[in-house]
Amino acid sequence: MAATMRAGARAPGVAQARAMADRPGPQAGGFIIAVAIVAGTIVGGLNGQPSIGLLAGLGLGVAAAVAVWLVDRRRG
Repeated sequence: MAATMRAGARAPGVAQARAMADRPGPQAGGFIIAVAIVAGTIVGGLNGQPSIGLLAGLGLGVAAAVAVWLVDRRRG
């Protein structure tokens, strides 16, 4: 492929890759969900209800991850 390219010609996709490199990477919401699930299970376990703590942590984690996603979407 390099032998058939003209001098100064770019490989396909170079312009697109350069434009994508200028945009900051997306934020990770999965970490927030995982931490919220573990924290909810621990807090629920201390109160004698680990299953409810897990579900509460899951709900809060998903809500926080959606908030991060919305902010990241607006930023980009």
